[in-house]
Amino acid sequence: MTRLARLLFYGYVLTLIVAGLWGAVFAARDIRLISGVETGRLPVDQGAALLSQYRFLRAIELGFGVFALVYRERVFADRSVNLAFLTIMGLGIAARALGFLVEGHPDPFMVFFAAYEAVAIVVIAIVTRPARAAARGRADPSSVR
Repeated sequence: MTRLARLLFYGYVLTLIVAGLWGAVFAARDIRLISGVETGRLPVDQGAALLSQYRFLRAIELGFGVFALVYRERVFADRSVNLAFLTIMGLGIAARALGFLVEGHPDPFMVFFAAYEAVAIVVIAIVTRPARAAARGRADPSSVR
């Protein structure tokens, strides 16, 4: 189960890094690929605002991915870093779920990412539970990292 958690973790984190970097640098292309929206057809100020916000959000995504990669061992062993990682990941999943409820069902590509993230957070949370318990003084001696 630990190997699965690591595989899911690295898949998630590397996707954050690649997608974040790509979207921050090539925002107009990324928006077009994901949604079909041609930002060049919007009024200049609206297109600039959308692209600016999109680049910012993609850069935050890139930053979270880099953070998780740099602190990968602490994500699995340190209670506070683990909780921060799981909370941020969970907020992203909750935002996707809210989008499904409010805006409707997205294309299969986005559904795949939502499912991947949902499985990954559960597996990572289960595998890292001993680290969180140990930090509270209630480690399960039968569990291994």
